Amino acid sequence: MAEPTLEQVFGPGATEDANSITIPKANLPGLTTAANNRAESLFLGIVQLGAEHLTQLAFAANPDQSLVVAYASRDLTTRDGNDHVRHNYFLSAYVPTPINAVTPDDV
Repeated sequence: MAEPTLEQVFGPGATEDANSITIPKANLPGLTTAANNRAESLFLGIVQLGAEHLTQLAFAANPDQSLVVAYASRDLTTRDGNDHVRHNYFLSAYVPTPINAVTPDDV
Protein backbone atom coordinates (compact mmCIF):
# COMPACT_ATOMS: atom_id res chain seq x y z
CA MET A 1 0.00 0.00 0.00
CA ALA A 2 1.04 3.62 -0.35
CA GLU A 3 1.40 6.25 2.32
CA PRO A 4 -1.90 7.92 3.24
CA THR A 5 -2.63 10.82 0.89
CA LEU A 6 -3.28 14.41 1.92
CA GLU A 7 -7.01 14.01 1.24
CA GLN A 8 -7.17 10.67 3.07
CA VAL A 9 -5.80 12.29 6.21
CA PHE A 10 -7.12 15.87 5.99
CA GLY A 11 -10.26 15.34 3.94
CA PRO A 12 -11.62 16.49 0.60
CA GLY A 13 -10.17 19.70 -0.77
CA ALA A 14 -6.94 19.48 1.24
CA THR A 15 -4.09 20.72 -0.93
CA GLU A 16 -0.44 21.67 -0.68
CA ASP A 17 2.20 23.47 -2.67
CA ALA A 18 5.86 24.16 -1.99
CA ASN A 19 5.04 26.76 0.71
CA SER A 20 1.71 25.97 2.33
CA ILE A 21 -0.97 23.45 3.11
CA THR A 22 -4.68 24.17 2.87
CA ILE A 23 -7.19 22.21 4.93
CA PRO A 24 -10.83 23.26 4.61
CA LYS A 25 -12.12 24.15 8.06
CA ALA A 26 -15.26 22.15 7.30
CA ASN A 27 -13.08 19.02 7.44
CA LEU A 28 -12.14 19.61 11.09
CA PRO A 29 -14.46 17.60 13.35
CA GLY A 30 -16.64 19.63 15.68
CA LEU A 31 -15.27 23.01 14.55
CA THR A 32 -17.73 25.84 14.03
CA THR A 33 -16.06 27.67 11.19
CA ALA A 34 -15.47 31.39 11.54
CA ALA A 35 -13.19 34.00 10.01
CA ASN A 36 -11.14 34.03 13.21
CA ASN A 37 -11.06 30.55 14.76
CA ARG A 38 -8.56 30.17 17.58
CA ALA A 39 -5.25 28.54 16.65
CA GLU A 40 -5.69 25.93 19.38
CA SER A 41 -9.15 25.04 18.05
CA LEU A 42 -7.70 24.50 14.58
CA PHE A 43 -4.82 22.44 15.96
CA LEU A 44 -7.18 20.22 17.97
CA GLY A 45 -9.28 19.69 14.85
CA ILE A 46 -6.17 18.53 13.01
CA VAL A 47 -5.28 16.16 15.88
CA GLN A 48 -8.82 14.78 15.85
CA LEU A 49 -8.61 14.23 12.09
CA GLY A 50 -5.46 12.23 12.74
CA ALA A 51 -7.27 10.17 15.36
CA GLU A 52 -9.98 9.40 12.81
CA HIS A 53 -7.71 8.48 9.91
CA LEU A 54 -4.27 7.51 11.25
CA THR A 55 -5.55 4.72 13.46
CA GLN A 56 -3.77 1.68 14.84
CA LEU A 57 -5.97 -0.51 12.64
CA ALA A 58 -4.99 1.45 9.51
CA PHE A 59 -1.33 1.29 10.60
CA ALA A 60 -1.51 -2.50 10.96
CA ALA A 61 -2.98 -2.79 7.46
CA ASN A 62 -0.58 -0.37 5.77
CA PRO A 63 3.19 -0.87 6.15
CA ASP A 64 3.79 2.57 4.56
CA GLN A 65 1.90 4.46 7.28
CA SER A 66 4.31 6.01 9.81
CA LEU A 67 2.00 7.77 12.30
CA VAL A 68 -0.68 6.61 14.70
CA VAL A 69 -2.89 9.10 16.52
CA ALA A 70 -5.25 7.80 19.19
CA TYR A 71 -7.56 9.22 21.79
CA ALA A 72 -6.09 7.89 25.02
CA SER A 73 -8.23 8.96 27.94
CA ARG A 74 -9.88 11.76 29.81
CA ASP A 75 -9.60 12.75 33.43
CA LEU A 76 -10.53 15.54 35.78
CA THR A 77 -7.94 18.11 36.75
CA THR A 78 -7.76 21.52 38.35
CA ARG A 79 -6.09 24.50 36.72
CA ASP A 80 -5.97 27.94 38.31
CA GLY A 81 -8.54 26.83 40.87
CA ASN A 82 -11.05 25.69 38.23
CA ASP A 83 -12.09 22.15 37.38
CA HIS A 84 -11.41 20.94 33.84
CA VAL A 85 -11.79 17.75 31.87
CA ARG A 86 -8.44 16.90 30.28
CA HIS A 87 -8.56 14.88 27.06
CA ASN A 88 -5.35 12.99 26.26
CA TYR A 89 -4.15 11.87 22.84
CA PHE A 90 -1.24 9.62 21.89
CA LEU A 91 0.88 10.34 18.83
CA SER A 92 3.28 7.60 17.79
CA ALA A 93 5.83 8.22 15.03
CA TYR A 94 7.53 5.17 13.55
CA VAL A 95 10.90 6.12 12.03
CA PRO A 96 13.87 4.11 10.78
CA THR A 97 16.61 3.47 13.29
CA PRO A 98 18.94 4.85 14.51
CA ILE A 99 17.28 8.21 15.10
CA ASN A 100 17.44 9.86 18.50
CA ALA A 101 15.16 12.79 17.72
CA VAL A 102 12.33 12.80 15.21
CA THR A 103 11.57 15.50 12.64
CA PRO A 104 8.64 15.71 10.22
CA ASP A 105 10.98 14.67 7.40
CA ASP A 106 11.61 11.33 9.15
CA VAL A 107 8.08 9.96 8.79
